[in-house]
Amino acid sequence: MPVHQERLAYIDSCDFSRYFDKAVELDLISGNVDREAIIFALKQYYAIAMLDPANGHAVSDVVDPLWHAHMLFSEEYAQFCSIVVGEYMHHTPLLKNDDAMRMKVRALYDYTLLRLRECFSHVDERMWPALLDERLICMHKGNQSIYIDMQAARLFPANLALAT
Repeated sequence: MPVHQERLAYIDSCDFSRYFDKAVELDLISGNVDREAIIFALKQYYAIAMLDPANGHAVSDVVDPLWHAHMLFSEEYAQFCSIVVGEYMHHTPLLKNDDAMRMKVRALYDYTLLRLRECFSHVDERMWPALLDERLICMHKGNQSIYIDMQAARLFPANLALAT
């Protein structure tokens, strides 16, 4: 679909090197992390959010710090989200003592890995590892009442168990 092609091309064209540099500057990530791999992994995450807006997704603890750094550039992040999914994509941290939320993020992370592998020929396991529950970190919301611009073009069906 053209809407997907246009938005995927936009994601791909964005230069995330400033966000990587900010994450390193703030010690959110090590300068030894593979810059191109982590940037590509975050772009994959945004692409999945756009392709599958009716369902929530969870990011890896490896990629999450780069997402944080992107959000620090709040105006740029808000504009990026508006172009990619039609509205602001909120970050929801996992509360480790909330068992129900941990179970939800576990399901969302496993689902996100599944969708990544379906949509991309390369999913870097350094960026998207199989995580133990202790390493689960956060998610973004997805359901049929948000990201309205993308609902008609979504590639995957809504799953109430994955809606947030």
